Amino acid sequence: MVALAGIPSRDMRLRAQDLGLHDLAGVNTAVVAARINELARVSVYSTGLTDDQMSALGHARVRTVQEGIDLSLRRHSPNANVVVITHGGETCPLLAMPTG
Repeated sequence: MVALAGIPSRDMRLRAQDLGLHDLAGVNTAVVAARINELARVSVYSTGLTDDQMSALGHARVRTVQEGIDLSLRRHSPNANVVVITHGGETCPLLAMPTG
């Protein structure tokens, strides 16, 4: 799915079709990763993904979960809300923004 790296989520399915990609599960994984990256900065602790895979997903690698939390708090503020998702490759969280 490296051919889809960095493309906005709304354009990925059309690009995949143009490239003749038929692995719709793989394309959908790329679309979801792109959409998540459009909404949030993602840091990942994983022993199962290579650096090339992390780069294709557009996620930053951290060496520990705590490093990811600390990075997020430095990026935003010590009072920022940080979400830690276990089994992130198997879940798709719903982000609801406060209204009003």
